[in-house]
Amino acid sequence: MGNIRSVNADSPQPVPAKRSYTYPAWLFEQFFVWAGILVGLIFIASGIYFFDKGGWIGILIGAIWTWFSTYAARTSFVKQCPIVIDETGITALAFGKTWKFIAWPEVTRIKRLRRMMARDLGGWRNGYEFTIVGPHDEINLDDRISDFPVLLSALNFYVQRYQIPLSALDIGTDTLDQIKATVKDKQERKKLLKEGIQSSIDVL
Repeated sequence: MGNIRSVNADSPQPVPAKRSYTYPAWLFEQFFVWAGILVGLIFIASGIYFFDKGGWIGILIGAIWTWFSTYAARTSFVKQCPIVIDETGITALAFGKTWKFIAWPEVTRIKRLRRMMARDLGGWRNGYEFTIVGPHDEINLDDRISDFPVLLSALNFYVQRYQIPLSALDIGTDTLDQIKATVKDKQERKKLLKEGIQSSIDVL
């Protein structure tokens, strides 16, 4: 069990209502990553069938494509599962059932990461990803989730209530470009480009 922190019962803010949050484009992304797995398996099967005619190249391409697509499917599942937030804690769901649960008093830290991520339905942008760290597990979410401002408000409420430590890391493309343009010392610039800009924050 993690450290149990006291609750500020005199908080003037109303307790956020229990609410579920989902990723609108999750099924769209899953369709493409599983289609990618299928394409990779077709390459492998074709390579085996035509092995004596240089089919090993198809096997190699198919294996790499299948691995990449499988990794993307797993990442999408782990980082874009439905989230439920209520007074007891934060829950990650899998197929409608509780997959992970962390009670608020046991949250040891919430980490905010700003990085380049895919837009819904294509393209790239700098966005925010959050990791809620418990004593034995972590729950991930990002700002593509439905009703993100409401979710963020709820998280900040419980951060204040349970005095949860926060940390921030910025590796956004614009931040990295600024480092390249403004940091003159070569070693310092290399260090910052590798590690990003780390800071402590009071709100998410």
